[in-house]
Amino acid sequence: MWLKIMRKIKCKLLGLYQLMKFDNSFELILNRTFFCKNGVNIYRMKGMQIIIDHEGGDENGTRAVLVTNMYKKYLDKLSCKLPINVLDLGANGGGWLLLVEMMGFRLRKIVAVEMNPYTYSRLQFNITHNLRPLDDPVILNKAICGKSKSYTINFGRGSTSDSLYNSNDAGETREITGETLDKIYEKYFSNEIINICKIDVEGAEFEVFERIPKAIKYIEYIIMEVHKKQEENISLLSKLEKHGFRLLNDSINSDNVFFLKNENINYLLLDE
Repeated sequence: MWLKIMRKIKCKLLGLYQLMKFDNSFELILNRTFFCKNGVNIYRMKGMQIIIDHEGGDENGTRAVLVTNMYKKYLDKLSCKLPINVLDLGANGGGWLLLVEMMGFRLRKIVAVEMNPYTYSRLQFNITHNLRPLDDPVILNKAICGKSKSYTINFGRGSTSDSLYNSNDAGETREITGETLDKIYEKYFSNEIINICKIDVEGAEFEVFERIPKAIKYIEYIIMEVHKKQEENISLLSKLEKHGFRLLNDSINSDNVFFLKNENINYLLLDE
């Protein structure tokens, strides 16, 4: 019992700490204290207005990405030619893309893929209202997978654990198109370099890389969360290393996010 109470207190304190990171922290604290049944809030940070739906789990996704070190520590190490092309697979509410902009990277092309239609609607708002890449952003309500096909999935309001392999029993049934990395690359990048590809697709990364896509030779950096046992993670990373990627962080890390650089990238491709 005491352990549950302590965990609850810790969770509340963590939430308070994260709220304090935003420009309208006082407003948010009041809303979360006295009007917590109102799940949707507008968070403000560095001139951006960001939809966070607490009933859709965005405090563990979009908000957490913006205020924790989960991805920031890797973006700090990037050295890319500006402006950059980015591909976000499993974009959730767009927190990672907003973070890239906030950290000073000039965006040329954005392609964001999110399969949950409810989360996708918040992603659309957060990207179109806050980011101004040189090209119009491409925001896709699709799944990323190993073979192009349709999926029938029950979707709830949103969750950081939304997966191709798990349906929400209480959710609404939707048919979603699944696309391969190669198809997305061919349609939206076509011989351009993707400077950063972020992947957080709740286990589908193993399917995506079961047969190495041709598109990876055009990807400069991969930031990927891997969701299986340590041995399987290492196997996937080894496969990528055989195709020219070098792991830039420890292969054993607490958040299972891996940072890889393509040592064979050729910037001359940009001039072809």
